[in-house]
Amino acid sequence: MIKEITVKKFSNFTDKFTLTDRSANHPLFSKMLPFARGAEWKRMRSIVNPAFSSNKLKSMENYIGSCSKRLANVLNEKAEAGEKIDTRVIYGSFTLDMIAEILFGVGMDTLRGEKTPLFHHATTLLNNTPTFKFVFLAAALFPILRTPLRLMGYTQLPKKNLDFFVECSLDMVGDRKKSDAKRLDFLQLLLNAESQDRHIPGEEKKLNSFEICAQLCLFFVAGYETTANTMQFLSHSLAKHPEVQEKLIAEIESCLGDEEPNSENLVKLTYMDAVISETLRLYPPIPYLTREAFAACEINGFHMPAGTGIFIPTFAIGRDEEFFPEPEKFKPERFLDETSPVNPLTVLAFGFGPRQCIGMRLAMKEIKIALVYVLRKVKFVEANDIEWPKTLNPTFLQTANTVLVRAEKRSRSSPHHDL
Repeated sequence: MIKEITVKKFSNFTDKFTLTDRSANHPLFSKMLPFARGAEWKRMRSIVNPAFSSNKLKSMENYIGSCSKRLANVLNEKAEAGEKIDTRVIYGSFTLDMIAEILFGVGMDTLRGEKTPLFHHATTLLNNTPTFKFVFLAAALFPILRTPLRLMGYTQLPKKNLDFFVECSLDMVGDRKKSDAKRLDFLQLLLNAESQDRHIPGEEKKLNSFEICAQLCLFFVAGYETTANTMQFLSHSLAKHPEVQEKLIAEIESCLGDEEPNSENLVKLTYMDAVISETLRLYPPIPYLTREAFAACEINGFHMPAGTGIFIPTFAIGRDEEFFPEPEKFKPERFLDETSPVNPLTVLAFGFGPRQCIGMRLAMKEIKIALVYVLRKVKFVEANDIEWPKTLNPTFLQTANTVLVRAEKRSRSSPHHDL
């Protein structure tokens, strides 16, 4: 059924199902690519796609590498001091620094404690209150509640924080348009982007300033939360499974040696791919996907009226014993078993089909490059034992308690590992 909805009958399930209607939300929200609908989504996706091409992503590797080196150095210092590491804080800071450079070319150092207005609004935007979480999940389970909630003014993201991003982004867009300097960041790529679809007329082939603001805000929020969360759970999993960590370190040393990680050599790290995939299976950044039926249809004997909201439980599917023997165990090797390959429809961390997350390859590159630099400096060991899951954020998968690990310095003979 998932393939029918996301691929075969995609034309009838193009749009995502959302709790609030567009008129009740911040205007920025409806212009974000994941929440755009119908022809508007198709136009925007065709314009934004080139910014995520292989060559464009390769041009971001210096930004990712410099932030990853800083992360490795900070973790190394904490290892020397014997400190416990709050993974949500350190990876949130790392990802915030990296996303700010990739999107805007803005240098930040929240890893070293710098607290900027951008940091405040980004973190506030994602820390929804318990009341909001309860209301959101209640409306998802009981659609009859959606209309009252709309009338009460509940929205997907806080207006105050979105207003801040709009103001900052519009200022940066205006300044960049006036400047002759060209930078290698996503703001510039979006300003340059133009759809090649011949059916799109004239000026509509480019994004307007407000649409650019919406994508910048989207990439900032989604990139910040998903990458930070995955790194958090990845570190915890490596700490709990030292045999996996040692095998991963051995692969990095064998395949890369002292080379700087890049697009060409990262493909050699097949075990790293499996480790990340297993982490995403157990801890998908978004616990469910949604789609909305445009017209009434029938799939596998189920009648779906027009407007039906579809929830695809990515978290539950990834832990279903029907698809994954011993589903609660962390076993990266399951992704390397050629005799029983994993069905891609059972690991949906980035979605599936034409509406698959446009930033998937960028997120994977960020995680891989960071892992290479970090594991050249330190290895992770357990600092506390957490039970999972404690709670689910309605938008992103999060733990209620702090996930702590320790880092231990690694001894290496090569002089090139001082970053």
